[in-house]
Amino acid sequence: MTKKSSKHVGSTRSNPQVKFSKKQIHAIVEQIESGALSRTEACQQYGMAYGTVLDWMKRYGTSAATKRVQLSAQQQRQVASAVVEGRMSVKEAQAAYHIASGSTVRRWVRVYKQQNRELAALHQSSSDMSSLPDTNNQQDKELQQERLKIAALEAMIDLAEQHYTISIRKKSGAKQ
Repeated sequence: MTKKSSKHVGSTRSNPQVKFSKKQIHAIVEQIESGALSRTEACQQYGMAYGTVLDWMKRYGTSAATKRVQLSAQQQRQVASAVVEGRMSVKEAQAAYHIASGSTVRRWVRVYKQQNRELAALHQSSSDMSSLPDTNNQQDKELQQERLKIAALEAMIDLAEQHYTISIRKKSGAKQ
């Protein structure tokens, strides 16, 4: 089993104690925000830790570049639908909706496909049940039988409460 390499690495500079100047920091942040350089590429190119880049983006970047995109479930389904139907590639969806990772879009596609399979199975089972008219009679009989059981159990509880003078039922005002 091979271990997957992580993009979040520590500093690889020969002397990580040497600080970057404000001018260098602003230039790196500007490159990342403009899209000329990804955060991971910046880490590799400048030999710094991923956490440093995140801190710089929060401190020196524009708020739009540091905010995570939060799409509603409906919007996620629309993106996944577009990818599944071939109207958009994963990369195009990332760019159009400002999604940081392609794995996020692929996860949405998996969820979308799973939901569609479940809906299809549910639709199939409901159409199968509608073709059986006598199941309603059987369900009515079972329901009536269960109601009789409940009535019998309630009668037993009433008798036990009277005979043994204990309260079995939970009182409505009791703390839970």
